[in-house]
Amino acid sequence: MKQLNVSVDVHDDASDIEIAFRFTEEIKEIEIPFPGKITVLETEFGKCEVRKEWTEILHCEPPSPFMVGEVTIRTKLKAEGLTETRENITKFSLDIPLAWRTEKVRVEVKLPENTALAEGKLISPSGVDTRLIGRRVVARWYIEDKDVGDVIPIRIFYESLG
Repeated sequence: MKQLNVSVDVHDDASDIEIAFRFTEEIKEIEIPFPGKITVLETEFGKCEVRKEWTEILHCEPPSPFMVGEVTIRTKLKAEGLTETRENITKFSLDIPLAWRTEKVRVEVKLPENTALAEGKLISPSGVDTRLIGRRVVARWYIEDKDVGDVIPIRIFYESLG
């Protein structure tokens, strides 16, 4: 896999997620186990579907099995069940398993408006770049050279300012 970009717009009820896969012709399909319930799925330049097994699986493939060179598939989905609130602290959680050696991974998580990172809680994984853009906290990770079987565990604890 050349590059995997994941962008998440967190909401308490369901999060909007955009995923872009850039890979070479050797990869004929991509499957990612998904912890939440996928309720909406749109795909650009390729075919994606949700398969229900022990968990929901996002299954994507190029528009043709005979494609050569690099292929990019973009998908947008809405997922429920990625946040959990206890007292007034909400935890956003998303594991990104890698079934291929991946050169570059970019993950961006936008927290809801008028929230702040919870004091005393760590963000996972380390190496995060956090910024305030407007009234939203945005966390970004730029990760390189991940091996087959690696999992990127995204964990962010936040609380409402309102």
